[in-house]
Amino acid sequence: MKINKYVTEYIDQYESGKVLLNQERIDLIKYLREYVFTEDLYFDNEQIENFVKFAQKWFFPLRPFQKFLIAFVFLYKQNGKRYYRDFCG
Repeated sequence: MKINKYVTEYIDQYESGKVLLNQERIDLIKYLREYVFTEDLYFDNEQIENFVKFAQKWFFPLRPFQKFLIAFVFLYKQNGKRYYRDFCG
């Protein structure tokens, strides 16, 4: 699985000590590595970039964590269905 650049950048910022994360976010990264990144999935990088550009042009600059989350909206299974269909608890 090729991981999206915004996901990689955010995780790298944490691992290099540039950002501090609470335990929930640390657990999220661990979960993603153990269970999600091992599956046959793909990020639709074109849709992610289009969304980021649109949001930053018409609304506000996005922070790294917001870009990280946006990437998972466009994470798909090989059959074309979204991996995460529900983002609200």
